[in-house]
Amino acid sequence: MTNLYGRLEYDLSDELTFSWVNFGLVGDRELKLGEPPASTNLQTRYDSFDPMHSYVTVAKVRHDPEDGSATEVLGNYAGRRFDGHRAGSADWLEEDYEYGATLIHSEELTDENTLRFSGLYNRWVSPTGKRFYVGRPGDIRTYSAMIADDHDFGRLDTSIGYRYTREHVDQFGGFNVEGSASGLTSVQIDDEWGDPLHAVNLGASYELTDDKSLFGNVAWAQLSAQPGMLDSNLQTPDNEDRYKFDLGLRKLLDGFGQASVTGFYVRQEDAALITTDTPKTVTVNGEPFALFENADRKNYGVEVEVKTNRFENGLQFFGNVTAMRTKRTYSGDWGTDNEVPDVVVGGGASYVFEKYEFLVFAKHLSSYENERFLPNNTPPAPLGDFVDLGAQITYRHDENTEFFVRAENVTDDEYSTVAGYPHDGALFYAGFVKRFQ
Repeated sequence: MTNLYGRLEYDLSDELTFSWVNFGLVGDRELKLGEPPASTNLQTRYDSFDPMHSYVTVAKVRHDPEDGSATEVLGNYAGRRFDGHRAGSADWLEEDYEYGATLIHSEELTDENTLRFSGLYNRWVSPTGKRFYVGRPGDIRTYSAMIADDHDFGRLDTSIGYRYTREHVDQFGGFNVEGSASGLTSVQIDDEWGDPLHAVNLGASYELTDDKSLFGNVAWAQLSAQPGMLDSNLQTPDNEDRYKFDLGLRKLLDGFGQASVTGFYVRQEDAALITTDTPKTVTVNGEPFALFENADRKNYGVEVEVKTNRFENGLQFFGNVTAMRTKRTYSGDWGTDNEVPDVVVGGGASYVFEKYEFLVFAKHLSSYENERFLPNNTPPAPLGDFVDLGAQITYRHDENTEFFVRAENVTDDEYSTVAGYPHDGALFYAGFVKRFQ
């Protein structure tokens, strides 16, 4: 793989700035073969993409007068073209492109109050179809608008926002349901508007003392089930309602660093979930539809994060622990969702000596299970339950030039996060970074 990135910024005037970001990628890749217990066809399927081409460009004009207002207009375009090959099968082409525009405006109503609003249009087109859905063209237009207000009440800062989104599916044949590795290629949608979707977010932080602050966030959003889906009663499903609540405390530790603890709760109502590896279809009035289980899910837990200052001896420590529990309904009854790990731990230490920085880091993921990529009617495979250790040495020649050597999974543990595709083991990298100013 070779990728190129470039960014240009030019001041057209004291109030007007133009910037342009471009990213391009060209290369080829062979997909990894599955290993037991993955489905047999995944263990013998030789897939590759050669060549692969991707290009993304984003241009922005920002008007920033001195009256407390600012306006940004963005235009974006992306194109991707992959030539696919499979041993024993005909070659195929995956091609898609998208383009859009965004307008963002902010207005300082007072020194303490800022109003923001934006509008977005995006169109995604795939004349060939992609991945599981080659031969199933897609054409989707997305319209969105947002308004938000930030207010500073001294020790109390608040923010409230609302977003409206709606999609027009001119053509779409790419369906899958959460938890499934296979698509529903018989389902095809033409010229259909999705329901209007709404989202509301309310956040606040309160400075209890000079070194302690309380913060919280409440969010509600609607997520639309894909067009062409029906529930077990052969009815068009309701939109999913998703609620998220966060409440935390952050404290600055004098001479040491900072620490925070956050409790969270997420609830999904009327979510499109499945319990079998292969989603099913049904024909109604001569038209194919996708069937799924309409279910609820909730996730709750606590996150603790600690980060120290850089001490005089050059040491710095950091760590993060998340403990959570996830449950979902099965045929209307609540049960533990074993497809989500209960504990995630990460952390490490950094030591700076003259122009060198020595970094060690570790990550632990508790056990969970999943049936993705397994043969039908196969019990879920155990996953996770590993510790990944890594290290990096960086040499900073000057403020714009640095060289590094990094090792990941130094214990060479071939753990799995997806059934049939274990980690490659120890990985080593070397490179340099050069900044031009």
